[in-house]
Amino acid sequence: MKLNEKFFQAGANEPENVQDVLVENEKIVWNGKPQKKAFVLNNVLKMLPIAIIWIAFDSFFIAMVAMNFSALPPVAIPFLCIFFVAHLTPVWVWIYNCATASKRQKNTEYVFTNQRIIVRKGLIAADFKSIWYKDIAAVNLRYGLVDKLVKVGDIYVTSVGKATVLQDLDNPATVEAILQDLISSQKADVSYTDNAKVTYVKCKYCGTKNIEGKSANCSACGAPLD
Repeated sequence: MKLNEKFFQAGANEPENVQDVLVENEKIVWNGKPQKKAFVLNNVLKMLPIAIIWIAFDSFFIAMVAMNFSALPPVAIPFLCIFFVAHLTPVWVWIYNCATASKRQKNTEYVFTNQRIIVRKGLIAADFKSIWYKDIAAVNLRYGLVDKLVKVGDIYVTSVGKATVLQDLDNPATVEAILQDLISSQKADVSYTDNAKVTYVKCKYCGTKNIEGKSANCSACGAPLD
């Protein structure tokens, strides 16, 4: 596998697009983004109940402090201000998520290549994450309440002890089917016969499973197993 060497050179620019991080012989099969309406709505509603409870709770105590402000010692005022600013952290997080949702949706991109999944995210600088098909253990499709309302879905990809969520996708069942086909075409099947490990290679032309190393060609159609 040949990497793009220009990004390892001193002074090289950071990659901005998915095309900048592709390796030799890697081709894009599918690419997409979260649906904007669903992404923004999910970010607004995600912590909204917590934010409302926190605001109501802290507003009550701030009002109580204000009513007795004249009785407070001067040294307590800065302490109380710092305390309430820190205590309202869940509200600040919710406001941040709401304010940046549109920008984060714009910068998010999901790409399936013939070798891996590439996830591009970032509010300011682009951040790229790769999930190689050979490392994927499970792919699951899930629908939340908002997802059902706006007709999108989330794909959960589990690999090597961690999970990645492809959020708010249009036509999620179709996208999942494309991903499953790519995983099947790249990932060798493994079974155990008489306590011996047997690895199978799937022919990309006819789909027949062949024992790895037994032959260079498919036993069904004769195509090369590369």
